[in-house]
Amino acid sequence: MQDEKLMFEEECYAIRGAVYEVYRELGNGFREEVYQQCLEREFAMRGIPFEAKRELTRLGLLVNFGSYPKATVERWAN
Repeated sequence: MQDEKLMFEEECYAIRGAVYEVYRELGNGFREEVYQQCLEREFAMRGIPFEAKRELTRLGLLVNFGSYPKATVERWAN
């Protein structure tokens, strides 16, 4: 079996940490806009560069804050 490294592994780890922190603070049940604003603030505090609502051409993370007991994050690649 070949040892495969995930694309942008460290970046995804940092993003997931920010997602789980926002979820820990807010829980579920808010509108998407609330999570987006809070996640943007969390990214800024952690020094994670981002562009809101950008069209993706390679790798993306789909975040579901509505799940319980924790947010879910799925990797999507084109």
